[in-house]
Amino acid sequence: MGGEFVPGEGDRIAWRVRCWETVRPAPQQGLLPGALLPGLPAGLDHAARMGLWADLNAGALPAGQLVIDRAGYHQESSPALFTTAVELLVHVLLAGAFGSPAEPVIRSCVATGRLPDVTAWS
Repeated sequence: MGGEFVPGEGDRIAWRVRCWETVRPAPQQGLLPGALLPGLPAGLDHAARMGLWADLNAGALPAGQLVIDRAGYHQESSPALFTTAVELLVHVLLAGAFGSPAEPVIRSCVATGRLPDVTAWS
């Protein structure tokens, strides 16, 4: 899963999840081995949106712009996996936006099976 978060001013976050028809065709490298393909396929884009709802509805994300626009996937990719992946991605992007390294966030999530409190970044 890949994307970008840019902190902004105010109290609102603008966000979007791009499906595969709306992005440029060049694959991009992620933190893990293998290329991330541009856009998310139909069905999995919906799963990614669902992964964002809790943080968005709780107001846990700071003001700014969030775009989720690439992923590694294949025909048998699980919507549940995409929901979890986008939740982790939000934490990684927030860590980077606030000057913290992403690796400890990933290691903690893998070790505990839980995501850190997203409000800790703002």
